[in-house]
Amino acid sequence: MSGLTCLLLAALLPILACTDDDPGDDTGDPGASPPLADLLDQDALWGRLVALEALATEHGDRLATSAGEAAALDLLRAELQSLGWSVQTQEITWGVPLRTASNLVATSPFGGAAQDPSAPVLLLGAHLDGVRDCAAINDNGTGVAAVLELAQGLSLLDPAPEVSVRVLLFTHEEWGRVGSYRYVQSLDPAQADAIVAFLNVDMLGSKNGFPLVMDGGDLGGEGAEGSEALTEALGQALADAGQPWELLDASTSVDTWAFMDLGIPLAWVFAGGSEDKTEEQAQAWGGTADVPYDVCYHTACDDLDNVDMELVMVLTRAVATVTEGLLQAAAVGGG
Repeated sequence: MSGLTCLLLAALLPILACTDDDPGDDTGDPGASPPLADLLDQDALWGRLVALEALATEHGDRLATSAGEAAALDLLRAELQSLGWSVQTQEITWGVPLRTASNLVATSPFGGAAQDPSAPVLLLGAHLDGVRDCAAINDNGTGVAAVLELAQGLSLLDPAPEVSVRVLLFTHEEWGRVGSYRYVQSLDPAQADAIVAFLNVDMLGSKNGFPLVMDGGDLGGEGAEGSEALTEALGQALADAGQPWELLDASTSVDTWAFMDLGIPLAWVFAGGSEDKTEEQAQAWGGTADVPYDVCYHTACDDLDNVDMELVMVLTRAVATVTEGLLQAAAVGGG
């Protein structure tokens, strides 16, 4: 664990130290691409949300094992394949009566993990399923669309990262985090040891939301020290962008929980669910105090009108900043 923690701290120090006008941000290479956060396309992210709502309208919802979830998986698999990512599905049978759904697992064309399962890899995750009779656009279409936009941006980086990224779109999060647990159970020791960190994105656009970073270090386990550093880096990325943020207590109700016992540093960003917004948060970001972050949480009104796109982009850019720092440090440290 000590080596991995040192790697994370090395990755996060530049993020904690640099400002927007720091000369260190200049790579000196006039042909190099902008930072990953600057490559994110809000219109493209919104377009994915529009497509997910259209599929929910056609099929009724994206409930795990439903036709709507399967159609969304096919749509996103095609986009990742068009970017050159190696895409697999991990079939999961669950429930009474038994029904089948799948995780989507996509590995970047850069780095070595597509060919060598023991090569270092950074995980970006979101759950694809929603609840019954709901378009599930904030929960968790926003997270899914953000992860795909990060994959798009990563594919545009020049030079390409030397360390792989794996996108994980989990089924069955709403029904006990079954998809993420099954993914973790499928890893052999070498594959688990190769994971640099896991960043999860869930509900990024709550209409009355606030930038929240859930406390990965509070989960304990062997990866706690690295998780604390990762959590701090996400908060610092938000602060450096001039955004307010708060630390949220760890929760067992999201997909990161399954990764805890593997000693993998983890953290995640969130815009809030059914809890009420505080007066201090309303003053810092806007919105209405003593009203839930998402009044449409798990209801039929969780549609395109239920998304704060400014908040989606603020949180996605923070994840992009930390992702790029981790990839750079992992390359220098040899994973």
